[in-house]
Amino acid sequence: MSSTINAAGGEEVVRLTSELVKIPSVTGKEGEAADYVEAYMRKMGMETVIDEAAPGRRNIVGRLRGSSGSPILIFNGHTDVVPPGDVSRWSVDPFGALIKDGRLYGRGSSDMKGGLASALAAVKSIVDLGLKLKGDVIVEAVVDEEAGGRAGTGRLTIDKPVKGDFVVVAEPTDLELQTAHKGDFGMEIRIEGKSAHASTPEVGVNAIHKMINLTNKILSIPKKNKWDKRAHPLLGPPYITISVIEGGLQRNMIPDRCKIVIDRRTLPKKDSVAIAKKEIEEVISEAKAEDPQLRISYNSILELEAMETDVNEPIVKNMINAISQATGAVVKPTGFRAFTDAHFYSENLGIPVVMYGPGRLQQAHSADEYVEISQLIAATKVYEHLITKVLA
Repeated sequence: MSSTINAAGGEEVVRLTSELVKIPSVTGKEGEAADYVEAYMRKMGMETVIDEAAPGRRNIVGRLRGSSGSPILIFNGHTDVVPPGDVSRWSVDPFGALIKDGRLYGRGSSDMKGGLASALAAVKSIVDLGLKLKGDVIVEAVVDEEAGGRAGTGRLTIDKPVKGDFVVVAEPTDLELQTAHKGDFGMEIRIEGKSAHASTPEVGVNAIHKMINLTNKILSIPKKNKWDKRAHPLLGPPYITISVIEGGLQRNMIPDRCKIVIDRRTLPKKDSVAIAKKEIEEVISEAKAEDPQLRISYNSILELEAMETDVNEPIVKNMINAISQATGAVVKPTGFRAFTDAHFYSENLGIPVVMYGPGRLQQAHSADEYVEISQLIAATKVYEHLITKVLA
């Protein structure tokens, strides 16, 4: 049975990934991709539910029912992609789905239309072979992951919960089995100063200079609070980055405002969003105490907790077995350094969840993004084995 299943999905997953990559479904404009996926699901015999998160933004839930309806295995993938950016930095058409030297190029090929296509192709192989399942397999194609996921997987786990027993999020893990991911806390900080001619700086209040002082304090938080002691065995230490800075109008003016955006990556349990927020607020309070002239305001713009699934959960053991049978690889769980939609399942529904998919995180969001065709085929094989292992 294994060799028959494995042969079934190879060409299909490459074709399907190509078709999805050709649809420029940048976050907020996922409608065409959602329609394509929903039609594909219906054609293979899956029941589909369309969840309209907003006009033109549709979450698609496809279900292949088994004879008993239990257990339920969910595959999750997102249809949205980040913009291609400056296309002059690409050597290929970002939405051309060029296949060359064993790679399929294009925006979203790695993050994560390749993973979504692998899940769909795996289910199609099961259907084409006429294999009978006891449990149900669900494939979710969601919007909004690149913007935090609230309109996508957030809706399917909070507002309109789709329940199951096991979840695989098909993010690009380089075919590593990942059981934990970092959380993400975003904060925007603004400082107001007073404009003046640059030749008379004493008349004004330089908002950029004050922000530099604050930024240095923020970047000293890891050493001050001994972050090296918090390192997670699968995820490493927390991270903090100043990812945006804006201020000033022109060369000869003292800037009267400055803004920064902080990206703070958190860890399961010992390094929550609440802890991250508290540490930054303490630095802000310290800066205000030192400088009575400091006019500062701030607000949170993203709060996503980290996630970790116990390695003894059945989904982890079944994935290890499926990977071994499908590829011959012996794997140990690792961690995903970014955040994914996986946390919604563990946080909101208490469902054990892992991440596993084709593509590399280093390729995500980059020019000339690609996924290796061998990884697409391998992921499809693994998903097929997992379905038959868990649901047959």
